Amino acid sequence: MFLGSVVAIFAILYTNGNLTLIEYGMIFGLGMVLSTYFISLHADIAEALSITYLTEEYLKKNILDVKRAPDLLVSDLMTVNPVGF
Repeated sequence: MFLGSVVAIFAILYTNGNLTLIEYGMIFGLGMVLSTYFISLHADIAEALSITYLTEEYLKKNILDVKRAPDLLVSDLMTVNPVGF
């Protein structure tokens, strides 16, 4: 909300107040959408990097102790989703 307000204030200062209320609302809304999009984009990138880093660390230290599912469960899953292994 803060970033959208800042964008709207800059629009008011830049245009010297010559815009209508609807145009200010559209600028505020566009500022909110763009700032939310870029904040979400950066958060997703940071999460992907942390997952990649932690996975690499687990694989280096061989901490990742993954056990295979029972054969009966694997065959049931393969009939539902025939991806193939």
